[in-house]
Amino acid sequence: MTGGLLRGRTAIVTGASEGLGRAEALALAEAGADLVINARSSRIEDVAAEIRSAGGSVVTCVGDVGEQATADRLVALAVERFGRLDILVNNAGIIRDRMVFNMSADEWDDVLRVNLRSTFLTTRAATEHWRRRAKDSGAPVYA
Repeated sequence: MTGGLLRGRTAIVTGASEGLGRAEALALAEAGADLVINARSSRIEDVAAEIRSAGGSVVTCVGDVGEQATADRLVALAVERFGRLDILVNNAGIIRDRMVFNMSADEWDDVLRVNLRSTFLTTRAATEHWRRRAKDSGAPVYA
């Protein structure tokens, strides 16, 4: 990767297999960040391969960020692989493009789980990490 503005920083990007998430992951990698990228499918490996081929450093985490275990694993991977976490991009999102009277309750629950619950879970996991890091170091953590 050619950039260096974020060299030494680690970022998590959820929903990074396509669209805005993919573009955000590529831009962060171009700026020099080490990445943990996530999607619900193995298509995330294509984005990781693109980042690696350009010289970037990336690890993938396939899973549903609406699940606590996946959110926790994202933060753990950042710390295990790169020693830190600095940036969290909550990009995962889905839509069910239907009129409300045609949408099932299960479809609505899926939208809320991915669009809202996942943001809460990943943010909670990341902020727990940052709080612990600040207490351990005795200094503020800017993330």
